[in-house]
Amino acid sequence: GGLPSNTGSAGKPPPYDGPPALLVVPQTAQADGAFCLDSTPAGYYFRPGVGKNASKWVLFLEGGGWCYSNITCIERRTRWFSMGSMKGRSKRLDKTYKHGFCSPDPVTNPDFHDWTHVFFIYCDGSSFTSNQEKPIYRPAPLWNNTMVSLYFRGHRVLQTTLKDLFLHRRLGEATEVLLAGHSAGAMAVLIHADAIRARFAASTRFVAVVDA
Repeated sequence: GGLPSNTGSAGKPPPYDGPPALLVVPQTAQADGAFCLDSTPAGYYFRPGVGKNASKWVLFLEGGGWCYSNITCIERRTRWFSMGSMKGRSKRLDKTYKHGFCSPDPVTNPDFHDWTHVFFIYCDGSSFTSNQEKPIYRPAPLWNNTMVSLYFRGHRVLQTTLKDLFLHRRLGEATEVLLAGHSAGAMAVLIHADAIRARFAASTRFVAVVDA
């Protein structure tokens, strides 16, 4: 597939027989301070592409709304579906995200199933924009008002993930890049697309897609 294209092929495509998308935590996440709200080092899911499309990449930014107050950020940090933490994240993407641009199913995702997939885990509550140097401490009502820390480091998470991809996953050699996201991830695409595109060579075909 290409950007954009339709396969137009007759018959049923062969099933994906490549590796699963596995969870990766960048080696420098701790040193870079690339933390989720609860101070766990942030990571991403990576699935290498197969065949002729391995040099084409889908960079997908996970969504999940924003936290916008002490209460909403504390709830996200402590209990809201692991959206403020790396704790509880499956080691495999297919346990987390089975549809859309990152699906390896050639039937439901005919154009991008065999591309290299990166799924950026969203755990900062601010569309990868926050960059507060020091943590903020607030009482957690669900924990008998015990003081808990909140790390607002979404921008560092994004930058550390991209650095890891360029240094260790050969993202800089991509021939085509599709940057996409949904919900808060879609907002992140709008905010960060130009800066991400600037990291690539002028010859790299780059398209940004905002989904809901």
